[in-house]
Amino acid sequence: MWVHGYFGGFPPFPPFPFFLFPLLLVLLVAFIVFRRGHWTRFDRALGVLRERYARGEIDAEEYQARKDELTSR
Repeated sequence: MWVHGYFGGFPPFPPFPFFLFPLLLVLLVAFIVFRRGHWTRFDRALGVLRERYARGEIDAEEYQARKDELTSR
Protein backbone atom coordinates (compact mmCIF):
# COMPACT_ATOMS: atom_id res chain seq x y z
CA MET A 1 0.00 0.00 0.00
CA TRP A 2 1.40 3.37 -1.03
CA VAL A 3 0.53 6.55 0.96
CA HIS A 4 1.00 9.89 -0.75
CA GLY A 5 2.20 12.86 1.26
CA TYR A 6 2.82 13.35 4.94
CA PHE A 7 -0.86 13.19 5.95
CA GLY A 8 -1.92 10.34 3.68
CA GLY A 9 -2.58 12.51 0.67
CA PHE A 10 -4.35 15.36 2.44
CA PRO A 11 -2.73 18.80 2.61
CA PRO A 12 -1.40 19.88 6.02
CA PHE A 13 -3.94 22.73 6.16
CA PRO A 14 -7.64 22.69 5.29
CA PRO A 15 -8.54 23.87 1.80
CA PHE A 16 -8.82 27.63 1.37
CA PRO A 17 -12.65 28.06 1.51
CA PHE A 18 -12.98 26.00 4.69
CA PHE A 19 -10.25 28.03 6.34
CA LEU A 20 -11.76 31.35 5.28
CA PHE A 21 -15.42 30.56 6.07
CA PRO A 22 -15.22 30.85 9.90
CA LEU A 23 -13.30 34.11 9.61
CA LEU A 24 -15.87 35.59 7.24
CA LEU A 25 -18.68 34.41 9.49
CA VAL A 26 -17.14 36.15 12.52
CA LEU A 27 -16.63 39.35 10.54
CA LEU A 28 -20.22 39.28 9.31
CA VAL A 29 -21.60 38.85 12.82
CA ALA A 30 -19.38 41.65 14.13
CA PHE A 31 -20.54 43.93 11.32
CA ILE A 32 -24.21 43.20 12.03
CA VAL A 33 -23.78 43.81 15.76
CA PHE A 34 -21.93 47.07 15.11
CA ARG A 35 -24.56 48.34 12.69
CA ARG A 36 -27.36 47.34 15.06
CA GLY A 37 -25.77 49.35 17.83
CA HIS A 38 -25.38 52.32 15.48
CA TRP A 39 -29.05 52.29 14.52
CA THR A 40 -30.12 51.83 18.13
CA ARG A 41 -28.22 54.97 19.15
CA PHE A 42 -29.68 56.86 16.18
CA ASP A 43 -33.24 55.84 17.07
CA ARG A 44 -32.69 56.77 20.69
CA ALA A 45 -31.37 60.23 19.77
CA LEU A 46 -34.24 60.84 17.39
CA GLY A 47 -36.72 59.70 20.05
CA VAL A 48 -35.30 62.15 22.59
CA LEU A 49 -35.51 64.90 19.99
CA ARG A 50 -39.17 64.08 19.29
CA GLU A 51 -39.97 64.07 23.01
CA ARG A 52 -38.33 67.48 23.52
CA TYR A 53 -40.32 68.88 20.60
CA ALA A 54 -43.56 67.37 21.93
CA ARG A 55 -42.95 68.87 25.37
CA GLY A 56 -42.31 72.27 23.82
CA GLU A 57 -38.68 72.51 24.92
CA ILE A 58 -37.57 73.26 21.35
CA ASP A 59 -39.37 74.95 18.48
CA ALA A 60 -40.05 73.57 15.01
CA GLU A 61 -37.02 75.27 13.47
CA GLU A 62 -34.60 73.81 16.02
CA TYR A 63 -36.28 70.41 15.77
CA GLN A 64 -35.87 70.34 11.99
CA ALA A 65 -32.26 71.52 12.16
CA ARG A 66 -31.28 68.86 14.68
CA LYS A 67 -33.22 66.17 12.83
CA ASP A 68 -31.43 67.10 9.61
CA GLU A 69 -28.10 66.87 11.46
CA LEU A 70 -28.93 63.43 12.82
CA THR A 71 -30.13 62.03 9.52
CA SER A 72 -27.24 63.46 7.47
CA ARG A 73 -24.67 61.16 9.11
